[in-house]
Amino acid sequence: TDFVPSHGEILMQLLTYEELTMSEIAMRINKDRSTVTALINKLKKNGYVDTRKAPYCGRTTIVRITEKGRTLEQYQIN
Repeated sequence: TDFVPSHGEILMQLLTYEELTMSEIAMRINKDRSTVTALINKLKKNGYVDTRKAPYCGRTTIVRITEKGRTLEQYQIN
């Protein structure tokens, strides 16, 4: 599908940590938050991740990998 390398970077982080905030993802893949938001929205649209607002702060979005996203683990290159 229309994946770019940054989608893979995000999925790798979520396969490792299961859920992260948008800010944590941005820091870990060295992209700005607005770029990460667009990338996450595409992954969410395709069912690979899900998002929710953090209970401690309504401005913080938590991203979690879905079961569909976990199926991509078999393509992981070490």
